[in-house]
Amino acid sequence: AHAVAQAGMRAILGETIFIENDIHHAQDFCKEFKHYDLVKPAFAPHSLYSCDSKTLVASHACSVDNNVPFIIHVAEQEHELYELYK
Repeated sequence: AHAVAQAGMRAILGETIFIENDIHHAQDFCKEFKHYDLVKPAFAPHSLYSCDSKTLVASHACSVDNNVPFIIHVAEQEHELYELYK
C-alpha cells in the first residue's frame, strides 16, 4: 500500500482474511491507511468457500463500522455460482 501511494496510483487494497483472527490485521491495515488520499483500505475475506460464516459476518460488520469497502471473491468458476444458490 505504501508503494502504491508513493507511485501516485489510486487503489482499493484489501487485507486478505481467511480466519477470524485475520480480522485484527485487517483492522490495523484499515486504521493505517484510512486517511490516505490515494489508497482506500478494505476488508477482504478471500472467498465464500475459504471462510466460515462467522468470519464473513464479522468481516462485513468491521467494514461497515470502519466505513470501508468489503471485497470478496464470490465465484471464481461457473460451478461456484450454482453453489451460492443452494
